[in-house]
Amino acid sequence: MKNLAIWLAMTAGALAQTPEYLPLQVGNQWVYRTANAPQQVLSVVRQETVNGNTYAVLTGLLNEVWLRSTADGVLVNYDREARRERPYLNFAGREGATFATSAHPCNTSAEVETKNFKGSFALGEFSGVAAIRYGGLVCADAGLTADYYLPYIGLLRRTEITIAGPRTYDLTYARINGTVMISTAETTFSVSTDKSVYLRTNRDIPSVVARMTLRSDDDLQLEFGTGQEIEYLLTDSAGKTIFKWSDGRNFTQALTSLRIAKERNWAASIPLKGADGQALPAGIYQLDGFVTTMGGARYRGVVTIEIAETKPAGN
Repeated sequence: MKNLAIWLAMTAGALAQTPEYLPLQVGNQWVYRTANAPQQVLSVVRQETVNGNTYAVLTGLLNEVWLRSTADGVLVNYDREARRERPYLNFAGREGATFATSAHPCNTSAEVETKNFKGSFALGEFSGVAAIRYGGLVCADAGLTADYYLPYIGLLRRTEITIAGPRTYDLTYARINGTVMISTAETTFSVSTDKSVYLRTNRDIPSVVARMTLRSDDDLQLEFGTGQEIEYLLTDSAGKTIFKWSDGRNFTQALTSLRIAKERNWAASIPLKGADGQALPAGIYQLDGFVTTMGGARYRGVVTIEIAETKPAGN
């Protein structure tokens, strides 16, 4: 969280105008947890242009909304049925001033209670948070009560009324502008490849550069029955194994262990060729990567790749 604090300070220093309380770049994503309900994901999925105005399209939490920020710092929502803009949130207004809102169909008004709220959230303790209070309830058992926005990061917490009682959404993960990623304590495992499509030629046999990544905020102690820690399996569309990373490799047969301190990566180069040494035919393949822990693979992932034929020049 120290790196996040440094980044926020640098960003705030560089931009003296009204802070960007909800970054709207395509690809931005926020994950929220709440009690007795599934996690919710808020995403900026694309942009749309109407009458010369470009809107970020957000999905999750509520129905799809089209938002843009005006030059004076007001967040507006394009109502596609009415074909006009409606005020969404006004971060530029003075504290305590009521404004109209379309953030929820059961609320008609809101106010920025303070822009200097300090509190403890799932991601840590923050100050300089904009606290939004909602009013104008038009529904008996639904509506927003409060939002908390951290500049340049987005919505930290939302509280609302539901038919089942009060509900709170807390931000646990955010990816902003493809560079700023923050999260609560967690353990993650992923399998990645350098490409999704590999070109097959008569001269060259392409190879997949694969990587498994295990990250954990807790120290992990992994136990293995041999010296082998990982396995990669490449299978074709019929489920036949084409490549097995461990084939031809020697491993100690003694029990071994491995301590994961924050992060561990395993990389491998996997040639896309068959047992005859020839390049694999065009088609869809599955790359299965897993950590060979005792008692079964606790960490496993699959990536789909494609081998495509190159086309002769002029076609």
